[in-house]
Amino acid sequence: MWSIIILFFYAINMIMLFSRRSKWLREKYLLYIVIVLAIVSIILLAMYKISDIDRALAFCSFASPAVFLLIDYGFKKLSFSIHGRDYYLWLRGSSDIGIYKFKATDRLFSILMLFITVALPLLPLSILYSVS
Repeated sequence: MWSIIILFFYAINMIMLFSRRSKWLREKYLLYIVIVLAIVSIILLAMYKISDIDRALAFCSFASPAVFLLIDYGFKKLSFSIHGRDYYLWLRGSSDIGIYKFKATDRLFSILMLFITVALPLLPLSILYSVS
């Protein structure tokens, strides 16, 4: 059960990565949902004494879309300060491939976002193992 929740948030982060320019991702309702998920994560972690690593990882995965949006916003602001535009996603399957000319920072931000997307739901697990 908990592994399905973790995989669900992997899928959510990947969908948010590859559709970051779409209109539905910039909706304020999505932001509200992500904030509610992060608050639920914090409440669940505070309420339950977590002895099961899978449960702790699932609870922390609730907050991964919020952290993803914050990191994406930071890269977007950094790209605006460097190029005066949002960064283009240089990944296979992206709608930006073939349309725009990529700069080195676009490639760097794209690769970093991919690694962050993959590692974000597992980051709490590494923190829990290092503390224990």
